Amino acid sequence: MAQDDSPSILPAPSSPPAPVPGPVGSPLTFPRLRVEEITLISGLRGRIRQMTAADQSRFVDPMLIRSRRSVDSVLQECWVETLDTGPYQFPDGRVDWMKVSRVDRGHYFIQLRQVSLGDEFDFNAQCSSPICGSAIAWQVKCSELPVRPMQPEAIQSIRSGEALVFTFPFDGRTCRHHIMRGSDEAFLASRGDQKGQVVDVLTVRIDDIDGVHSNDKRRWLERLSVLDQNAFLDEVERLEGGVDLAFPVECPKCGKEVFVSIMLDAPFFLGGSRQMKSAKTFGRG
Repeated sequence: MAQDDSPSILPAPSSPPAPVPGPVGSPLTFPRLRVEEITLISGLRGRIRQMTAADQSRFVDPMLIRSRRSVDSVLQECWVETLDTGPYQFPDGRVDWMKVSRVDRGHYFIQLRQVSLGDEFDFNAQCSSPICGSAIAWQVKCSELPVRPMQPEAIQSIRSGEALVFTFPFDGRTCRHHIMRGSDEAFLASRGDQKGQVVDVLTVRIDDIDGVHSNDKRRWLERLSVLDQNAFLDEVERLEGGVDLAFPVECPKCGKEVFVSIMLDAPFFLGGSRQMKSAKTFGRG
C-alpha cells in the first residue's frame, strides 16, 4: 500500500463532541487527519482516514464490543469515499459492511492500522516450550504480511449472488455455499465460545446439501467426517484468499521456532506504550 506522508484535513466526524465555547469570532477547527487510498482483496477500493481518539475508544468499550457495533461503526466512520465497489452491489452507494466479505474486512483493519499508527507492529508472545516459556518481543511490518488473492470464481459469486458448489470427497454429496460476510461473523460472535465452533462455521457457510432437509443441516454436519470437513475448509480458504496473520518466530532464549497468530483485536489498534500483548502462541516448531 502506498504511503502518503502529507496529512489531509477532513471534515468533522459525523458525531463530533460538543465544541468548547471560545472567544467570539474563533470557530473550532478540527485536528488534521491522514487520508490514503486502499484496495481490498476483492477489488473494493476507497479512501480511508486515520482513526481518531473516539474511534479507538470504541475498540475498548465493553458494551460496544459485546454488541459488535464497535467494529462496524469504526469501519464506516473511517471510510471516507468509495472509488470502486468491486464485486459488491450497494444500491444507495453506501458500503454495507455487513455484506462485505470477512477477508476484505480483515484486510481493511490491517491497512487502517497502517494509516493510523504506522507500518511497524510490536507485540509480545511466549515461547510454547514447557521447559522454556520465555517472553518473546517481536516486530512485524504490516505491509510485509503475505496477502493471498481472492479467486475469480469467488469474486463472481459475490457479484452475481450465485452460490459456490463443492462436492465432499469422501461422502460424495454436493453442497452450495457462500463467501463468509460480516453478518456471518456477527452471528458467530453472538454464539460465544462454543465447543461446536467448527460446526457453527460450517452451518453458517453452507447454504444447503443435496438430500438433506434444511432443518437437519446442522445435525448432518455434526456427523461429517474430518476428512470432508478439512477438504471443505481448505477449499473456502483458497477461494477467499486473505492476509496470513500466522507465522513462526524464534525464541531468543532457547532458539526454538514457535508459531504466533496476530489477533485483530483492541491491542492491535492501541500502539505505543499502551500496546498490550496482541499475539497468540498456538504451536511449536
